[in-house]
Amino acid sequence: MSEDKTNAKNKIIVCYNGVILSLCLSIHPNMWVQVPAQVIFLVIFVLTYMFRSKAEDKSLLDNHMTYLIRTIWIGSLFFCIGFIPGCIWFWEAGEHSLMLDYVADMMGGAYLDPLVAQAAYEEMMKQYMAVNKDLLIKIGIITLGPSLAYMLYRMVKGLLRGAKGYRIMNVESWF
Repeated sequence: MSEDKTNAKNKIIVCYNGVILSLCLSIHPNMWVQVPAQVIFLVIFVLTYMFRSKAEDKSLLDNHMTYLIRTIWIGSLFFCIGFIPGCIWFWEAGEHSLMLDYVADMMGGAYLDPLVAQAAYEEMMKQYMAVNKDLLIKIGIITLGPSLAYMLYRMVKGLLRGAKGYRIMNVESWF
């Protein structure tokens, strides 16, 4: 195998693995895990454009970077399509009294000390999330799960083909 093809395969594997890692970490409920996942995602997304711009036209690297970029854009479209009804569903079915009480207290001047306000907010959010946890999981699985499954399917498909040095047959396809 030529050095160029090995280099291209390594770039392909890094990009697919980076997106798969970021997708898996992004569903973690902790913000300290989600933020690095989003940074990884953005870095890989920029790298795919850079790798594609430097790749020879119709090369293995160009083929996979085009497929990866299309997957990210189409998956993002599916995510947005699922996110809107998910927000509406949560607004209609969620229990928001804790949040509304906190906002009313805040507007009424109950939390003049920022440290007290922060502590009250954190406690309210723990309770709010505990009350709405099952609903949020259900909404996430039903409305956002399909876009995550779509992206993971395409990423794994591309990773397996790219690791073997094979091209994606139809990079323009949606599935």
